Amino acid sequence: MEKILRFAAFSLIVAAFAGCTKDRYYRNGGGYYYNNQPGNAASNVGTTLANDADGIVNLVGQVTLSAQNMVNANSACGTIRSDSTVQQNPAGATTTYKYINKNKLVVLCKNSTQADSAVNTSSYTGTFSNTNVVSSNSGSSLFNIGGILATATYYTVDGTYVRQGNYQYNNTSQTATTSNINITLKKLLVSKPNRYIVGGTATFTITGTDTNAGVAAASGNYSYTGTLTFNTTNLANLTLNGVNYTVNLTNGAVNKV
Repeated sequence: MEKILRFAAFSLIVAAFAGCTKDRYYRNGGGYYYNNQPGNAASNVGTTLANDADGIVNLVGQVTLSAQNMVNANSACGTIRSDSTVQQNPAGATTTYKYINKNKLVVLCKNSTQADSAVNTSSYTGTFSNTNVVSSNSGSSLFNIGGILATATYYTVDGTYVRQGNYQYNNTSQTATTSNINITLKKLLVSKPNRYIVGGTATFTITGTDTNAGVAAASGNYSYTGTLTFNTTNLANLTLNGVNYTVNLTNGAVNKV
């Protein structure tokens, strides 16, 4: 009888443990294993935004500046500018990165005979690394840019951004992740003249595979949807799998709220 009571008590403890930590652990065979898939996915989204990983923040700054320069030069409606650039970290940076970007920007005349908006398409490939993760990735984007005329308080950016990549995390389980991220931007507000993202939202989907070197049973596929809200010059709010995070837009660091 005593053994039965002990077993029942142990079962209740395990059930409570599993119920309280369902996002972090899952049962496989005879034990519970750490499941960091939501956290890894959130980190991957964070680096996709980060300036130091040549993410959305960096690209938004580049294309709004290019569009502004073309309008300032009185470029005719429909003028196309194509370029290929190398983006690389400054000396001494804690995050190292190098990307090759190819851009095609077209200035448009929506409301006047003067160019007042633009469309930018781009593709990129490169790598970045810091103390937490090493990644190689590539992708593409299509941005619609508004607010270029001097009368507008902000630039606006709508569009899509895609990144596919491999990530090796420097954690106790040496997790490796592949992911495909698709982000839809909804009227980002970009400050003038500094070109910081200070408002707007986005939705995203992320799919991929985790490979856990420490515990094979903790490996597997994942698929999540989520939202992003931009409201300061250096932070965004990220919601993924029902969990809220903040994202540092400079280095991509993600912290659970």
